[in-house]
Amino acid sequence: MTTQIISETPLQFTHILFLLVVIAGAYLGIEVMGRSAETFMPWLVLLLLFLTISISPQISLDNLKPYFGNGVLPVISASKVVIGTPFHKMVT
Repeated sequence: MTTQIISETPLQFTHILFLLVVIAGAYLGIEVMGRSAETFMPWLVLLLLFLTISISPQISLDNLKPYFGNGVLPVISASKVVIGTPFHKMVT
């Protein structure tokens, strides 16, 4: 964030800004943070959906060729291990 969005802002100010959010969350409690997340989550989903729709004409599927060079099956078989890693301890 500091290198792309607010590149001219000093790093200390960015740290203070995030620290103020953490302090407010600790002071007001976890319930307020949960209610805030519940309020802002639909807005976040709508903004991401709008971003995806607005950028879709610029998407080129040719950029996926290095990943899908041998088809979809090798990607799916390799992703089973990565997806199952968090659940490995629950099964064994």
